Amino acid sequence: MSGRLARTTAPLLAQALRLREAEGFTTLFVDVGTLVDERELDGEEVQGVFPPGRRLAFHLIDPTDGLRLQPGHDPRFVFHRGPASAWTVWMHGPSTKGRKNRTPVRPYA
Repeated sequence: MSGRLARTTAPLLAQALRLREAEGFTTLFVDVGTLVDERELDGEEVQGVFPPGRRLAFHLIDPTDGLRLQPGHDPRFVFHRGPASAWTVWMHGPSTKGRKNRTPVRPYA
């Protein structure tokens, strides 16, 4: 999925993330650089797209100001300004005690 993150498209991204979790992945790299929140969703709704759970970690690549994701102190989120930072973590492995897998998720349909 790329384009606008809205009430009609948010469930598609949420479903893709839940499928990865069901497959056993616990560390997900998500490129959100092409998603633009047109202010239809509030910050809580945007955060709600990402499945809850302490065992999950989301490495968000290129979260622009246009995407209103303010996770606060939510330890599930790690922000990367671009692919290079995320790639370094991918190659060297994040500190993921208890997390068995990592997989990239590109929010494109």
